[in-house]
Amino acid sequence: MKIHPIEEAFYVVAKFKIPTMGEEIEEADSLAYLYQKLQETANEMSAKVYDLYPALQKQLIVDIGVFQKDCETFCSNYAVDGPMKPSLSPKEASDTLAYFQVGF
Repeated sequence: MKIHPIEEAFYVVAKFKIPTMGEEIEEADSLAYLYQKLQETANEMSAKVYDLYPALQKQLIVDIGVFQKDCETFCSNYAVDGPMKPSLSPKEASDTLAYFQVGF
């Protein structure tokens, strides 16, 4: 809706031979064509995303399940063998904390 008035303005500028930069007039001439190509590209990309959506959604659900299991395992290991284990010396607790930080 805004391209047409811009094209008209540059048409008036060209009609009355108002001095302008040549590049601006050329860009205004190709504005509608470039916008059309942009819309076509956007529609193509939307179609590709729409086609990929089911497979990506299935993979996401699988990955979320794996992530949840990994979190549960990590948390249970941290609770049992983490740095707050009563039998650890301060040095061992520090090393254990570093180990779990790397795992995290």
